[in-house]
Amino acid sequence: MERIQKLAKEAAALVVDERPEPLCEAVDEYIEHSETRGQNKPSTLDNKRYRLEQMLDVFGEDRSPSDILEDEVLGYLGQFGPGSVHAVATVVVPFLRWCARNGWPSAADAVPEFRTKARQRVRFLTDEEYGLCLHRLREYARQPRARAGTVDALQLLALVPLRPGEAATLRAPEVSACGRYLYLTDTKTGNRVVPISTAASGILKRRRTQATGEREYLFPGRQGRGHLLVSSLSHAWRDKIAKPIGLGSVCLYALRASHCSMALRRGKDLEKLRRILGHSTHHMTARYGHLADHELLKTQEFVEREILACARMQLPLPLLSGEQHPMRILESLTDMQRHLLCAPGRELIIKGPGQAQAARALVRQGLLEHVEPTKFTRTEKGLRVRAVGGSP
Repeated sequence: MERIQKLAKEAAALVVDERPEPLCEAVDEYIEHSETRGQNKPSTLDNKRYRLEQMLDVFGEDRSPSDILEDEVLGYLGQFGPGSVHAVATVVVPFLRWCARNGWPSAADAVPEFRTKARQRVRFLTDEEYGLCLHRLREYARQPRARAGTVDALQLLALVPLRPGEAATLRAPEVSACGRYLYLTDTKTGNRVVPISTAASGILKRRRTQATGEREYLFPGRQGRGHLLVSSLSHAWRDKIAKPIGLGSVCLYALRASHCSMALRRGKDLEKLRRILGHSTHHMTARYGHLADHELLKTQEFVEREILACARMQLPLPLLSGEQHPMRILESLTDMQRHLLCAPGRELIIKGPGQAQAARALVRQGLLEHVEPTKFTRTEKGLRVRAVGGSP
């Protein structure tokens, strides 16, 4: 009996009296706590404050967090549509759990067993699917109602592993003078340097010359107001690119995930990729700080070449305009074409149908010029490619 009484006293000592402060003061304390920790961006804190003030209007400012019931929370969340309920739940539920740990233990009973609509699962695109996406993007760009800013933003996301929000809000001052680096501020993981490879750099340079307005957004919204909305990008991706080729279940974020997957499958360094993708915490950033920017650029250049190679699986023409690098042209030739182009001598005398077929293919690519029935000469472009191949 004495032991039971002793255990009862110990149990009673563990019961914590609930704080008397009302819900409005709990919200203020929670926001102040979030600001002190410094783990949220200002925009994230503003969103928390906005969502919690909405909750105060419904539940009442003078009510105690301990008096809120689970059914009330479920009813409150149920009034939002599919596009907003997740954004509200990810603020309200952590707030109630914080209240339960900081003086209002009964608030834990109000945390609902709430599951939002299943989000689209991010999966990795295969090389063939990547090529189909780039092919479809090229077709969409030809449509009369296609917006140039949306097309360029989607093309940039296909080549560089930016978050959709980072691409939509890009400003001209964030692009380096040479167009090969982005100096992003206020990203999900703080300030970040993103290396930009050749083809993507051309997009940024072109958009930078067109940037106008006070904020100088590279991808302005309709009628030049603000920046391009992420929702507009997502809708264009889903309705104009993914669905027509049977990939309607693949979300826009899959481009970023597939970029990383492609690099890893090709044996690229994980640490460099973490720097490029901006996945690291402050601790990880310090660990990877010894990596120079040009090393990251080499990795980004490689992945872009692999992405454009996927497009060549589907297209007879390259995705982006402009002359290809001689090394890329040389790598795309067959053994017979490479042998003819790099053969010694100033002129080529063709023997046999196999050489004639290869020579005609080089003529179509602008590498050879047909001067006589069996005689060909190299063009200036052909000479540059030949020099890369090591022939004098």
